[in-house]
This record gives sequence, C-alpha cells and structure tokens, in this order.
Amino acid sequence: MFKSLLLSCFLLLLLPLCSCRDHITLEHPIRDIPGDTLVSEGKTFELGFFTPGGSSDPGRRYIGIWYHGSNPPTVVWVANRTNPVSNGTGIFHIVDDGNLVVSTRDNNKSQWTTALGVPSNSRSIVVKLMDSGNLILSNVSGDGKPTTLWQSFDYPTDTFLPGMKMDEGLHLTSWKKEDDPARGFYVFQLDPDVRHHYMIKNQSSPYWKSATYRTYSSDWFLVVTDLLSNSTGSSPERSKYYPKNYSRIRDWRNTRVTLTFDGKVQLLKQDPGKDQWDPKWSEPDRCGVLDVCGNFASCNKENISPCRCLPGFEPKTSYDSPQGLECGSTTPYGDHFLDLMMMKAGNPDDEVAKNASECMEHCRTTPKCRAFSYEENDNERTRESKCWVWSGDIENIQEFTADGRNLSIRVSPENVRGGCGNCGTTIIPYPLSKGQKCGDPSYSGFSCNVSTGQVYFNTSNGPFRVTGINASALSFTIAVNSADYCTRGSSNITLQPGQSSQFRIGRCRSIQDPLLLSTQLTEVLITYSPPREPLCNSNKDCLDFPSSSCDAGYEGANRCRCISRFKWNTTSLNCTSANGDDADNNKLLYLIFTVVVAIILVGMGAFYYTRRMSANEQEQVQRESISGNIALRLYDGEKRVKEWISSSQFGEDDKKRIDVPFFDLEIILEATNNFSDESKLGQGGFGPVYK
Repeated sequence: MFKSLLLSCFLLLLLPLCSCRDHITLEHPIRDIPGDTLVSEGKTFELGFFTPGGSSDPGRRYIGIWYHGSNPPTVVWVANRTNPVSNGTGIFHIVDDGNLVVSTRDNNKSQWTTALGVPSNSRSIVVKLMDSGNLILSNVSGDGKPTTLWQSFDYPTDTFLPGMKMDEGLHLTSWKKEDDPARGFYVFQLDPDVRHHYMIKNQSSPYWKSATYRTYSSDWFLVVTDLLSNSTGSSPERSKYYPKNYSRIRDWRNTRVTLTFDGKVQLLKQDPGKDQWDPKWSEPDRCGVLDVCGNFASCNKENISPCRCLPGFEPKTSYDSPQGLECGSTTPYGDHFLDLMMMKAGNPDDEVAKNASECMEHCRTTPKCRAFSYEENDNERTRESKCWVWSGDIENIQEFTADGRNLSIRVSPENVRGGCGNCGTTIIPYPLSKGQKCGDPSYSGFSCNVSTGQVYFNTSNGPFRVTGINASALSFTIAVNSADYCTRGSSNITLQPGQSSQFRIGRCRSIQDPLLLSTQLTEVLITYSPPREPLCNSNKDCLDFPSSSCDAGYEGANRCRCISRFKWNTTSLNCTSANGDDADNNKLLYLIFTVVVAIILVGMGAFYYTRRMSANEQEQVQRESISGNIALRLYDGEKRVKEWISSSQFGEDDKKRIDVPFFDLEIILEATNNFSDESKLGQGGFGPVYK
C-alpha cells in the first residue's frame, strides 16, 4: 500500500514534465517550474513561462506562446509584457470570476488579466492552446459545447499569425528592446486614409506607409496583404496582378508577420526542415521612412550618407535637419529631362493613358509638371501601360532599388551642364573623367552604368561604386567590402598605373545600417589633386568656364585659359578676378561718384544761404565779375577730371591716395544755371542731380 502511494506521488510529480496537455482548468494552472507548459495538439505551439533571449536579467519571467521546439523560443505572444514576475514565483491560472490571470504565488498579486466584464462560473472555464497559436478561453456548457469568451488573436503583441484579421481594432505593438517585451515605440495598423493599405506609427507620428509607393508592388507584398486580410481566395480583378508563381509562394504554413523593436514590419517564413526564419519582405529600410531626405532629394540605402539632391537642385538645409535636405531649384522649369534609372518616388499626382512619346510631351506642355515615369506593362494578362506625372514637390525618392523604374526629371539645362554631366543622380564634375570626350584624361578611371544609374571608379582591384563626390573638397568616396579591403581602418586598394599622380587613397569608414543592424556599410575616401584649366578644342568648349577662352598657351596644349585680369582658381575651378582688381575699380568709381554728388549737395545748401543773405544787385555784380573766366575754368576742371581718370599713370598709388578735383561754387552755379529746373536731370537717394 505504501509503495503504491509512493508511486502515485512520483507520477504526480512527473506530470508537469510530460508537456502532454493543451488546456488549463481551474484545478490545473501553469506554474513557473521546469516543464510545466501547454503544447498544442499538433505540437505546433507551446505556452509557458520564459525569459527573453539575451536578457541581462534572467529573473524577469513572462507568460508567452512560442513555436514548439524552437530554441531559444521564437515568441509570438506575451501576456504580462509590462509586468514580469520573479523567477519561480509566477502562476497562470483561472480565478473565481472566470478570468485568466498571471499572478505570483507568494502574494497572489495580479500582473495581467483577461479582464472579462461578466463573471463566469470558473469551474466551466477551459483555456486551450490551438495549433494556430491562438489561446482561447471558453465557457463549456452542460452539453459540452464551448462558447468563446476571449482569445489571444484579438489581442496580439508584436506578431500576426495566419488566422488573424487586421481590422480597425487590431494592431501590433513592438517590443521596447530586443530582450524586453514591454510596449515599444512602434505600432503597425491599417492606414485609415487609404483602403487596403497599412502604416507604422512612431510614437503616434506616421513613420511608414505602404501607400507611399502603391504604384510599385512586389510579389511578397501581395502575400502580406492577403495574409493580413485573412483572405482565402482572390477576386478576378485582384488576381490579374498576381505574379505567375503566386500560388506557390502563397503558402501560409510557418509564416508570420512581425513588428521589430526598431520599427520594421517583416514577413517571415520557415522552410520545412529548417530552423531559420527567412525575411521574405521587410519595410521600411533606411530610405523607406517617410520624407527621410525631403523634397527633390534621393535616398540610397547603400551609402553611409544616403541623401543627396537630384541633379539641377541645391540643398536648402543640411541632412542633419529634421526636415532632411529640402532641395530646391532657383531657375524656372526647363524643357530638358534627365532620365534616372531604378528610381522610386512618392505617389504621382496624375495617371494618364499615353504612350512613351506622348507621356513626355504631356509633361513638357504642362506648366507645373516636374517629372514623369512611363512603364510598358509586361503582364500578359493586363497589357496595360502606365504614364505617371508629378506636378508638385516630389517626395520619398529612392534610387538604386530593385523594384524601381525610370524617372524623368524636368530641369533647366544650365543646372546640369559641365564636367561629364550626370550619371543617374550623380554629377561628375571637372576634372574627373569617364572618357576622352569629357573631363581631364589624367583624372580618368570613372565609368557610368547606364542601366543602374551608378558611377564606378576603376582600380587595380576592380571597379568600386562611387557613393558621393564632393567637388569643393576635391574628394569622392567608394563603397567597399570591409573584410576584403580594410585593415584597422586602413585601405589596401591599389590604384591603376598613372592614377597615383592625381589620386590619393584615404582611410576606411564604417557604420552599421541603423535599420538593418546585421549590415555594415564601409566606404573609402579618395582625394585628388587640384586640376589645371580644362582642355578644349574651341571656345565653345569653354562656355562652362566664364572669362576664359580656348588658347594653346606656352606649352602648346589648348586649354580654357583665363582672359586678361583673371586667373585660374583651383578651389572654385573657375576664372576669378586677379587680386580683386575689378572689385577695387568698382569701389573707386563709386567713391568718385559719391564725392562729386556730395559736393553738389554742399553747393546747393551754400547757394540758398547766400541768396537769403545778399541782395539781388550784389549777386549780379559778383557773377559779372567772374563771368569772364567761368567758361575757361569750367572747361579746365572737366579736362582735369577726364585726363586724370584716363591717364595711363593711374596706378595703385592713385587708388590709395585720391586727389578729387576742386570746383568753386561760382562754377557750379553757372553750370546749373543757379540750380534751375531746366538743368535738373532727376533725383536719387542723395538728392537732386543737375547737368
């Protein structure tokens, strides 16, 4: 008898270790002891107490649901996400009013509850874990039929599972940190403004919207939208846009949508027989965040500094400003279009039914049109071509994207002239050269991939993508693989023969992609020597370099050499006034004009004063006494001024020591006919001006 009792007690002790039950009753709660978990009938999901992977505090324990057999647990739902319990003290059980509660055994303090409004008979309550991952609290009637009172699918945390349905009342909330399931900063939900689209909010502010690029679609996004809407079938209107292999990829087994703690929504899929979860679709990357670069600025997620203005536009702010670059153009719209490849842009303002040539002409003849994009649809079932136009500010521009297409930007030709022109969104300035027809051949090594719109710099190690060119600093950066070409910050890239005279390899710089922490971006800085004047064949080649003309010079090579009184500036790469002579001359002439006008004003004041103090007869006598030599003195004064200004002796000393000619008041009175209205030429800021 004693042995039988001992065996029964031993079996009871082993019962929690079996993990053979899929439900909780009033008498059988879940305790925070090893092996005491629920396992769904098909062994797909498991529920129990856990500590988040990588947590620095193993004492923080949570009730959660994870994929059965995953190690560490792949958690899809957490109950007490804001109120963890201490290690070994937690209990997950049904209380007297029928609610499911997480509490502690020592003081029975509730840390989480289902908060059912209407009390139920706790003895008829059953909580069951389903193979879908749904935890259902039911009231089982006398005939054995369950009535659902609460289910975890209505209260997800950061994960959406097949069988849920995203509607106005359901949203995902990110974890606070990778090892902290408390409510984080990001929320994924339906977009209330655009039907069948979704958005992410960052602390209540819009952070990402699927509708931003609704004219661009991917195979996997169609899977995501069907999954979120719990769609079991597709309408004919929708199915015509599905890819040919859609029936194969639309397999929802071992599929989930997760909102990460750093604000990315991902579609994850686990292939049969593998432990790895592969991200099939993820948004946003660092360039998908709303308005990350501002208007008329493109974003390249592969660059350390991702934002730059489109060709023909200038930055209004720095990249560090909250509004991004906010690029603009100071010239009117032109009739010139720049074709940019692999581009994405925010939603167009209009869509018109045009062919390729009509699409461009429509934009050209529409005054406010800033860009257009034409796509010849290759879908055999639709045969629909599209012409999109943008009439206002262009936002959310991305470059070098796999799902991008051609974007033609309307610019003024003078804004993109010079150097080797543009390759995609990059202007290749003088002296950098991508061939014999542009730039300085001694600065060669650059090439343009027309299909991608990316610039490359060719070295002995091969071509490297150019991530940015700073013409004012005479430098550019290239993207490299840190493991292959960087050692402790130093680069081991080798230049081609002949390049070392102009280019200098700098150090490596690396950062982690802020939205893809597993990805490291590395760039190498390369500087180049200040160039000489551009080579030319005729004066036409020098139009981009004002105050220059095509001339052979003493060494016999035709270059755009600066004309007289100008010299070549290796910083601005242009002809500038030698020693600022033009500025000094302008200042001198302005000084002479000012002094002369001042004398006239003084004379006017003296005239009126004299007129009041003297009799008319006395004034007449005075004028007659000097009339004999007035003409001679006037002529002599004018001659002195002309000779002085035009004199070849007019040198630097004269500029520093100006001897202004002196005129007697009588001469001024005679010349202006006593300041009569007939002699008045007009009036400016200094007062009346007389002939």
